[in-house]
Amino acid sequence: MTDTGIIVSVIALLSGVILALIAFWRFRRKDRADAQQVEEGTISGGFKDADALMRYIDERVEERTAHLSAELAQVRLDLRTVGKESHEMHDAVRARETQLWLWNHRGRPGDLPMLPEPILRRLGLGHMVGDDWPTQPLNPKT
Repeated sequence: MTDTGIIVSVIALLSGVILALIAFWRFRRKDRADAQQVEEGTISGGFKDADALMRYIDERVEERTAHLSAELAQVRLDLRTVGKESHEMHDAVRARETQLWLWNHRGRPGDLPMLPEPILRRLGLGHMVGDDWPTQPLNPKT
């Protein structure tokens, strides 16, 4: 090979290497810019750490479910009230049935055992409370 051929070959080789380095640098830079653009487009790109992102998510969830939390608290309160009333009703009916059994087995002395007045009113039987409602037969068969 001649000196001119060697020089042309070296120049071609150097220009190829330089062109490859420039292309590599441009593509790498473009990939980095694309990755940064994608991350900025997502919600996590706006937060520097995971804790800030989690606080943001928690605030948004609380904000959107505040009315459900209030309704749930009211339902829990109502359920507690219903449970309490149910136990009161159970105890009152059980006590009355025991009193009825004893009253019947002892020859039915005195007035017929009745549920307490508040229980009767809660059951819609408030008209049975008081002296207007007889507990003894009006015409005894004796």
